Order: sequence, then C-alpha cells, then structure tokens
Amino acid sequence: MTDRASADLSVGLEKIKRRRRVVWLVFFGYLPFMMLVAAATPAERFAISAGLAYMAFFAVVIVRLGLSKCPRCGKHFHYTWFWHNPWTSRCLHCGLKLRGDAHA
Repeated sequence: MTDRASADLSVGLEKIKRRRRVVWLVFFGYLPFMMLVAAATPAERFAISAGLAYMAFFAVVIVRLGLSKCPRCGKHFHYTWFWHNPWTSRCLHCGLKLRGDAHA
C-alpha cells in the first residue's frame, strides 16, 4: 500500500473517531446544558424548547455518525442492509479496523 493510500485511510478513520467523540460529548452534555438553561431562565416553555432542540441536535449527530463512509471500501462503516452497529470496531463490509493497524 502506498503512503498516500495509508494516509487517506488514517484520515478517514480519524474522521469516524472524531464523530464518535462528538456523539459522546453531546450525549453527556445534555444534563449540564439543561441545568444551565434552567438556571438562566425561569420560563418553563423556553427550557422545554431548548431541550427539544438539543435532542434534535443529538439525532443529527447520531445520523451523521451512522452515515460515515469507510475510507477503504467507500460503503457505510456502521451499516449493512440487514445490520447496524454504531459502536463497531470494524467496517461491517470490508473489516477495516477502526483502531490499530490500518492495513488489516
């Protein structure tokens, strides 16, 4: 494998890893966000709207992770036509490992 192809694989895998970190950050950020909103405004209607907007944002982040393409085969990393796993450690099509040796 050429250095260029190896670099492309590394960049693509790092993109998937970054999207996973964002999912966890948004997931664990919900409670602190809602606590700040509740402290900042006494209006219950605004807090409910902010919570719903945050949940919609979380849905977008999850879908974005799910639509990540494998840098080797170009297919969805986390989905096949009959199975999905957003936390898989390998591409569900070609078996490319997310961590470790990018040549496997």
